[in-house]
Amino acid sequence: MTTKIFRILVAVSLALSIASVISEMMSGSQLPEPLRAYKASIGATPTAGLLAGALVALSVVLLGLIGTIGLLFFWRPARTLYTISTVAAFPLSFMFGAIVSTEWTHFLTVTSTFLGGVIWALMYFSEPIVDEFDEFGESGVPG
Repeated sequence: MTTKIFRILVAVSLALSIASVISEMMSGSQLPEPLRAYKASIGATPTAGLLAGALVALSVVLLGLIGTIGLLFFWRPARTLYTISTVAAFPLSFMFGAIVSTEWTHFLTVTSTFLGGVIWALMYFSEPIVDEFDEFGESGVPG
């Protein structure tokens, strides 16, 4: 595994994540009317729990974005940030209840998730990639 291929995988994963969010926002009109009505009813009356969950979700997304961009530069703390955001996102998926999306949105999301697992395995278990992260020593600062 070369560092160039690793960076490509990280960039593709980031692009897929962004594409899934755009697809989610743009494809709601393709759902049947009963599903559109259900989707519109979710969050129609915000509660304290929903707002708290949204704030935590936003924090996890920002942490994941920082971690993902850090992976492109082999910034040592990026591995930890990426891992924390992945682990923290798991229980969040249960907080928001049933999810309604189109097949394209689902495909993009699942593909991004799968690629995230590949990236996670490579950054901890692929010797050339691990060496890139360890090259800067414990401080994580190049040079």
